[in-house]
Amino acid sequence: MLKPFKGKRFGRIFELFNAIYLYCMNDLTPFYEKLNNFFDHIYVMTIRRATERQEKLHKVLKGLNFNFLIGADNKDFNVDELVKKGVFDPVKAKEVHRYNKPFNMGMLGCTITHRMVYEDVVKKGYKKVLIFEDDILPSEDGLKLFPNILKELPADWEMIYFDYNKNTERTPAGFIKQKFYHVQKAFGGLNLTHKTIDNLYARPYSNHLKIAGHHDFGSAYALTQSAAQKLLQLQTPIAYWSDHLLAYAASNRLVNAYLTVPKLFVQESQFNKAVVGSYAEEA
Repeated sequence: MLKPFKGKRFGRIFELFNAIYLYCMNDLTPFYEKLNNFFDHIYVMTIRRATERQEKLHKVLKGLNFNFLIGADNKDFNVDELVKKGVFDPVKAKEVHRYNKPFNMGMLGCTITHRMVYEDVVKKGYKKVLIFEDDILPSEDGLKLFPNILKELPADWEMIYFDYNKNTERTPAGFIKQKFYHVQKAFGGLNLTHKTIDNLYARPYSNHLKIAGHHDFGSAYALTQSAAQKLLQLQTPIAYWSDHLLAYAASNRLVNAYLTVPKLFVQESQFNKAVVGSYAEEA
């Protein structure tokens, strides 16, 4: 096992390289079988032109019973048409974004694809699903603990982050930041709810679970049928960036959301963008 670097940035880089190392060295099929047995369906979101990623994932996820869901490619849709059809609300999107930022085309395509998954889950009546973006890598350290995680998971769970970033620990400085955010919100300078600010940071729950706060990443997460219904309703029409939607729902306690400790997967593009790239960041 590799020794982790100190510091948040180096820690995230370590997660990526450790995942690559473990993937190259080990057969993860026994761990994948436990995921296969628990979830009704496993989605990997991708776009048709991402053929290299799809080929890689057949190797990375060998033994996992997943299906590709071909999503929305920003090169194939027209924003004006989406607005006319009531699929996308660009005005509300700016209003709910923390910094009033509009969607870029890549992020809109990614967000539409996440919504397509929620529609499919609701339509087909799946009770428990696992959802991946197409640039994830497994972490054996997390996967081997999945049976323990299941034992600790409450019966009323609705969402689980298997990968995440930011706000996992509240430091004394974080407590001060929350107070400052409440003041900002009171004067109309911050597009976060007071409830989100209260629940900004993850909270302890059990040995391998935390109650989710307001986190980045929607690269690897699990949903129940009830959560899919709620997220679909919140995204009709689309207004939230895909990972912001999860953070909004979790921190406002609209869904019972948790994160695993440690992570079960990591997102390769977040640490290696020069090589892997990010379709969500395309203009």
